[in-house]
Amino acid sequence: MAHPFFWFTKVAPLLPFWTASSVCVFVLQANIDPTIQPCQDFYSFACGGWLRRHGIPEDKLSYGIITAIGEHNEEKLRRLLLEPVHRRGADSAERKVKEFYRSCVNIQEIDNLGSGPMTEVIDSCGGWDLVGAPSGGAGWESSTAPARPDFNELLYRTQGVYSTAVFFSLTVNVDDKNSSRNAIRIDQEGLTLPERTLYLGQDEDSVKVTVIFSDIHHFLSAPSSKL
Repeated sequence: MAHPFFWFTKVAPLLPFWTASSVCVFVLQANIDPTIQPCQDFYSFACGGWLRRHGIPEDKLSYGIITAIGEHNEEKLRRLLLEPVHRRGADSAERKVKEFYRSCVNIQEIDNLGSGPMTEVIDSCGGWDLVGAPSGGAGWESSTAPARPDFNELLYRTQGVYSTAVFFSLTVNVDDKNSSRNAIRIDQEGLTLPERTLYLGQDEDSVKVTVIFSDIHHFLSAPSSKL
């Protein structure tokens, strides 16, 4: 018999309502533990079947049906993105999204390009001349540094081109006072790491993150001749 998750995600959406409902009942029945008295331990009664079939993966803190459905959808999307491009026009959304995805998973090409794309982005935003910067300077005041970039142009580039929230975030959400329309929201944004533990944590993962940021700092601070 097929796995209940297969029936829930593959078969049920294709069936008439009354048949799909029967499939959903089958999935629910497969997830319960009939050996448990519901009046004594309803959670184990309702979820015991699921818990027996699904342990918590080592790379996750929790695991449930929503996570499983999400993983299933991600795998389905991955297969779709790897299919041949059928619409190759210049404005084809299919071509753009598939080529974009493949560029992200092409490890060989990423290794060949090296740090070039990243340094190009940094240079287009004014550079990162931390070595030659005088005390209290931002890096553009040194004699060998490029001309200070226009602040408005730099803000546009980081926000509009690279979609990075600097100083403030700009989003579109449903209007709190009128749910029939959307509203532009401007909110404060930080320039820090998202969690305090990333600065002070002494566990293995936090130490690794600190080392990586330190390496990136030294790499970006090194003169071009030493890279």
